[in-house]
Amino acid sequence: MRCILIYIKEEIMSMERRDLFKLAGVAAAAAVVPAVTTGCAAGAGAPASFIKKASGKSVVIVGGGWGGLTMAKELKKQDKSIDVTVVEKKDIFMSCPVSSLYLGGLESMSLEQLTHDFYEPARTHGYTFIRGEVTEINRDAKYINTTSGALSYDILVLSPGIAYDYEGQFPTWSASKISKVAHACPAALMPGSEHLALKRQLENMDDGNVIIVPPAKGKYRCPPAPYERTAMVANYMKQEGIKGKVIVLDTRPGKFAKAAAFKESWNDIFADYI
Repeated sequence: MRCILIYIKEEIMSMERRDLFKLAGVAAAAAVVPAVTTGCAAGAGAPASFIKKASGKSVVIVGGGWGGLTMAKELKKQDKSIDVTVVEKKDIFMSCPVSSLYLGGLESMSLEQLTHDFYEPARTHGYTFIRGEVTEINRDAKYINTTSGALSYDILVLSPGIAYDYEGQFPTWSASKISKVAHACPAALMPGSEHLALKRQLENMDDGNVIIVPPAKGKYRCPPAPYERTAMVANYMKQEGIKGKVIVLDTRPGKFAKAAAFKESWNDIFADYI
């Protein structure tokens, strides 16, 4: 069994909290985001109708992960008069943070604890949830088209999550090879079926080695993640009596996030496995 973990290079833009609710300022900031969202392009004309129209204080958030849902909750907490809508293509929320506890069978973490529906948080915090995939973003006319209909907005927040950068990590690989690896060795960093597949692979693991490949360069979401997964797999092998090694192929040894703490625990607890 081989599990290859890959993360997208990510640009990060920060904003002062006090500025978040100055609607005009946020709208201006949103205008500088490049139009690179997959599947989104400028359309030929405005939609004939909208499932929701901007009210003057309308915020549409694309993406229902941790970032998008936290933004929706905090906006309503700060100002209940803001009309907040979350658009997400998935029909269920699943947390990638703390999922290693579930994958490794630690602390009685269950799949049920990692997942929930989108509708109850929306009702509790007072925002609207719409299930749909964005097909168009028109920044000039301030609307988006989705598979569930069109929405206009005063402020647009893009929080679509990560994507895997196999091409950048393995530039000599063909598209066919990338596809085979992605299906055979799910990274389980995009919540959903990948986590279930990796859990099944762990439970069916035979004696042998597991190879983990952290990103070779650039920034990526959650720098400790490859090394947390290393410890998780080693712990699972140890508690299940599986013979083998977790091999980390890292181009920057000793320079990764929380390196001293990880190395200390590996040497103390998993010296025979990592």
